[in-house]
Amino acid sequence: MAKVHQGQLEWRITAARTRSDMVRTSQGDEQMAERITHYSRVHLRPSEGTDLWVQLVPPSEVDLEAGRISVESPLGRALLGRTAGETVKVETPQGISVFEVLRVKCAIEQSCS
Repeated sequence: MAKVHQGQLEWRITAARTRSDMVRTSQGDEQMAERITHYSRVHLRPSEGTDLWVQLVPPSEVDLEAGRISVESPLGRALLGRTAGETVKVETPQGISVFEVLRVKCAIEQSCS
């Protein structure tokens, strides 16, 4: 149990350092992030289907119904480090899925500054 807790803490420290190294801009009341990092909220447009918002979280915080996906999932790994306007391709059991990154926001509970 202690090793799991330590791993979670180390993951959060790494995520915080990553966030603090990214350049951010403010647009009105929402905080926009330049690059997708841990806990970023991302607005995606799939090549087929409707737009969706996802948030990248550690595996222990996944909640698919709430749009919280693991940074270790194929989509999560493909999104990390990307910016708005980029396109990502993700290999799934059903084939290749393509997503356009429309917007990147900092999570409400996480600091952008």
